[in-house]
Amino acid sequence: MASTGGRRQERLRFLAQEYLAAHPGPDELAPNVSLHNSLRRFLKGATYSKEILDDLIENTVYRLASMHEADYLREQLGLDCPSIFDTNALEIIHNKSSHSQLFSRTWTLLVNREIITKPFRISRFYSKPLRYLTLVLVTFARSWDMIEEWVDVMAAKKKGWYRFIYKVWLGNRVGSDEAIGVMDHAYAAVEAIKKIAH
Repeated sequence: MASTGGRRQERLRFLAQEYLAAHPGPDELAPNVSLHNSLRRFLKGATYSKEILDDLIENTVYRLASMHEADYLREQLGLDCPSIFDTNALEIIHNKSSHSQLFSRTWTLLVNREIITKPFRISRFYSKPLRYLTLVLVTFARSWDMIEEWVDVMAAKKKGWYRFIYKVWLGNRVGSDEAIGVMDHAYAAVEAIKKIAH
């Protein structure tokens, strides 16, 4: 049991460092407060129960996966714009945008098409990836027809991504423990996501 607990803590330590280094959004933003505070406390030595560790791992993997998914879909459009992982990417894109009136309409379209994967066990939606893709579309598309066309492209490219993420989420291995240096599918998911997205 101690060994299992140690591996769980190592997984969360890796995930927390990766997530917090990925510019996930302001700590003070309401949906981020609890998770960010918990991760920062953990990295400073706080201890949590198995149940809390599992919840933190699951939510952190979901958020990292969503950011990688959004960046992957943006790359499929061939657009020359900042990665979601760049510092202040949302602000840079937003400052270039002259089509703010399209934001709500585009956001709704992306939600309706379920462009960003949300595992059924996750109750709190992470908005940064969807906000990022919305800003990319309204900034770089020349018309609403182009936005719809690009969303169609993303929906088509998403199919393979969607199947992969859910296979990993359900616990299937993406490689041997020796090959990927991990003992859990949550850690493996992020490693595999990186290989696909980059």
